[in-house]
Amino acid sequence: MKSLLLFTFLFLLLAPALGQRNIYWVTRKMYYREILTQSPREMNHIHNFEKYHIKSITNTTHYKGSSHTTESQYNETGKITKTIVSYSKGQNIREYIYNENDQLIKEIYTSEKGVTTGEFTFNEQGLISSSSYTNAKGKKSNTTWKYNDKGQYMEVTAIDMQGKYKRSVYAYDDDGKLLEHQLFTKNTDNPTYVLSYTYYENGDKKSIRYQEKGKEKYVWNYECKPEGELVGSEKKDQSTICIQEEYDENGNRVIWNRELNDKGILVKTQTILDKDSIVISRRMYNNSDVLTSEYIRYENGSGVTKTFDKKGNVVTTRTSDYNDEGMLTKMEYHYKKYHQLHLYSYEGELLSTNVRITKNKTFVDIYEYEFYGE
Repeated sequence: MKSLLLFTFLFLLLAPALGQRNIYWVTRKMYYREILTQSPREMNHIHNFEKYHIKSITNTTHYKGSSHTTESQYNETGKITKTIVSYSKGQNIREYIYNENDQLIKEIYTSEKGVTTGEFTFNEQGLISSSSYTNAKGKKSNTTWKYNDKGQYMEVTAIDMQGKYKRSVYAYDDDGKLLEHQLFTKNTDNPTYVLSYTYYENGDKKSIRYQEKGKEKYVWNYECKPEGELVGSEKKDQSTICIQEEYDENGNRVIWNRELNDKGILVKTQTILDKDSIVISRRMYNNSDVLTSEYIRYENGSGVTKTFDKKGNVVTTRTSDYNDEGMLTKMEYHYKKYHQLHLYSYEGELLSTNVRITKNKTFVDIYEYEFYGE
């Protein structure tokens, strides 16, 4: 099992739509790099961190008669403190240091190429306020966060190691609803992109306006349909029946949202939740209403995620299968002609093996555990 982090460039523009997340969510795309597109939920099912007081996990990977080991160490609250990857030629070590509130404040990565460090600070609300990384070549990246009294993002500024600048500024009404989101791609007073929101008295969306480089590009009117009718567009659906309730015929809640992705591109997202607020499906569309990604969840917790190109062709597919106990048993990933298959087996409720199969290679991971209190 690989470790946390490196700290990826913050999802500046998705933050208000997804809600406040902690630092571990922000960095989750770098978890467990050997398991492609694995989610934190799946890893919790694999290792049962919530139930067992795991002190360390040793993963030995076997391939064509050779092997290497990864030892992951955890503190008593379940936070990872160190990973040691041992190869025939040496070791790579990651160390994680926490404050008295069990918040990650420093990461140190040591390899044959040198040392990379990351440092993090938090405000009085317990929310991350800054992060900085310095790699082995001395290049640096910095991100800062500012919040209002409700813990909502007010300003997020990031400069990556290539010197690229991004800043997001948010404004809210007294009820905490987002009124405006400005994205700056240069250190100036003029935003590159702006999304402005209005609401009815009951809190429902009334309109969204999108500006690009000071010019109004799109206006969505929510009087006609929940996802917002695009005003002045030739693609406007004249047959749409005007409805206010955002529920489908099965009583599932349908949530539509428009936001800017990390490239400043406007995207539309449809999320359907059941009566228990569990996500049934999520679909994302580009600004031409072309489907770009889709996630569908099945009753037993298994699911499939697909991404599509501009012509509607499937680019990637990821499927996850769970047994009746809710434990991940199989994961498949397809990208064009590339295919990777993971098969998981358990001893009791703890993962014992993970067989990873690609076109020409088979890896076998064997897991051993130490527990607190032994």
